[in-house]
Amino acid sequence: MRNILAKFRYYFQSIWTNRLRVLLTVFMMATGICCLVGMVTTMEGLESTVEGVFEAQSSTVFRLVAQEPSSLFRDRGKRRGGRALRYDETKRFVDEMGKYSDVFASLKAYGADVPLVNLENTQILPGKYSILGGDEKTLLVESVSLIQGRNFSIQEVRTGRKVILIGEGVRDGLFVENNVVGKVIRVQNKDCTIIGVLSSEGAETDVHNTVVMPFLVAKTLQTKLNYSASVLVSEKNKLEELMRKAALVMREIRRDRPGKEDSFGLVSKDMYLSKFRQLMGYISIGVGSISFITLLCASVGLANIMLVYVKERVREIGLRKAVGATPTMIRNQFLVEAIIICQMGGILGIFMGFLCGMITTNLIDIPFFLPWKSILLGIGLSFLVGCLSGYFPAYLASRQDPISSLRHE
Repeated sequence: MRNILAKFRYYFQSIWTNRLRVLLTVFMMATGICCLVGMVTTMEGLESTVEGVFEAQSSTVFRLVAQEPSSLFRDRGKRRGGRALRYDETKRFVDEMGKYSDVFASLKAYGADVPLVNLENTQILPGKYSILGGDEKTLLVESVSLIQGRNFSIQEVRTGRKVILIGEGVRDGLFVENNVVGKVIRVQNKDCTIIGVLSSEGAETDVHNTVVMPFLVAKTLQTKLNYSASVLVSEKNKLEELMRKAALVMREIRRDRPGKEDSFGLVSKDMYLSKFRQLMGYISIGVGSISFITLLCASVGLANIMLVYVKERVREIGLRKAVGATPTMIRNQFLVEAIIICQMGGILGIFMGFLCGMITTNLIDIPFFLPWKSILLGIGLSFLVGCLSGYFPAYLASRQDPISSLRHE
């Protein structure tokens, strides 16, 4: 045991003698490991958050949109969709999909932010609240529940009665009391009666700062509305089949030519989740590449330092061989020194990456996960870099001739 401690004391003394070059190499090594650990920690928290949001949503809902909303859904470099959906097209699509059994289709019309006025005290809320035109199936399809009140009736939707459902953010902004059912507010230039308050928990759509009204009322408020539709399928195994049928229905409605791409988009939760994971995979490759390049530079720097070590310590090598040290002992000495330097960089990099990951996750408000896999990977990579970078200089040191080494000045 004393012999081992004496050896390591000697190794650290040798490293301390060349501390400036060692510190530069340790910093390069730590940078690569820090990048790896910090990014993996952040990505794990981000992935957990996003997947949690998707898991909270229904996996049996797909949506008709004017175009697939992200370049992630582009096929062969071409953007799919692009022509805005018209009211008559969307309404016909909803009617056609509603003919299938165990299928609920809902038309939606999104409007720009509008100012709201509480007619009781003339309190005005600025235009940061959006309107959503829907029908009696909107809450069911979007998995939105009611805290107070009731849903639209079929008659209210068809006749366009001025009744609305408001999110909790709208209620808290306009009223002091919680029970607001039956009260009247002015939405842009229409006086509308509140019949219910929406809960944001578990909803497919963000309704916290939203006013939901029959789509005929929304059409009278704003001329430029973005139309879409949501379709709820009773069983998940029917989703793909219904999406194929929906695509055929919509191609006929929009008169898309055979062989041409769809002029619309059909998206589901699984598609978003799959593409998100694909994106995270690309990011992982990028982070891994940056970390690899940094570690490669660190390994080159370490190999250079170890070669300089060998040149500067030729006489020391000769003395050790003269008193009985074998080539294996000499090789192991330089190899262990290289591994120690790399482990120092690895430990520093893990600590830096841990702090960076913690700070980043707190800033963007996502969960923090202790990156055990990254920590083990960082330690393993540090050991591997130390072995690869230190072996050749150690081999050269072990091959030194003791007579020539003793004559070296």
